[in-house]
Amino acid sequence: MADRIVIEDPQLAQEIQRIAEREDRSVEDVLSSMLAQYQTPVSGQDTPEADKLARRVRLVAYQEARDHWHRAGDKERAAMTDEQLDQEFWLFDADGVPRLKADKDQVVLPESSLHRAGQVLRSAGFRSGQTDISARSRAILDEEFADYLLSRMKRSTDDASAPSD
Repeated sequence: MADRIVIEDPQLAQEIQRIAEREDRSVEDVLSSMLAQYQTPVSGQDTPEADKLARRVRLVAYQEARDHWHRAGDKERAAMTDEQLDQEFWLFDADGVPRLKADKDQVVLPESSLHRAGQVLRSAGFRSGQTDISARSRAILDEEFADYLLSRMKRSTDDASAPSD
C-alpha cells in the first residue's frame, strides 16, 4: 500500500482540489505536474511531464485562438485541428489576436524599448564586464544549485535534531 500524505491546511487542500476540478484531472496528476517543475531533466532534455505540461499549455492557447476566430467569423481558422495548429500557429500579437505563421508578413510587432536599448548598446560596442549568466545557466543548475540544495537539506536536518530550549 502506498504511503498517504495528509494536508493539514484546509485552504491548501481545497485549492489543490479546485485546480484538479477546473482542469478535469485527478489531485495526484495536479501534484505530479507541480512536482515536475522541481525535477531537472537528464542531460538537458525535457521530461515527459514537461512535454505533457507544454502540450496542455499549447492546447489551451489553441482553444483561445479558435474562440477568437469563431467570434470574428473566421470559420476556416476556427475549424483548424490541434495538429494543424501545431504546424501553423505562430503567436498572439500585442492586441491578443492569434496569428498563424502565414500572417508573419502581414503583422508588424511593436518593438519593445528594452529590445531597442539592447540593439543600441550592441551597435555601440558596449560591454558590461559581467559574464553572461544565461550561457552558464545549465552548468550552474547542474553543479552549484545541487550543492546549494544539499547544504539546505543538511542544515534543516541539523536544525531539526538540535536540542530545543
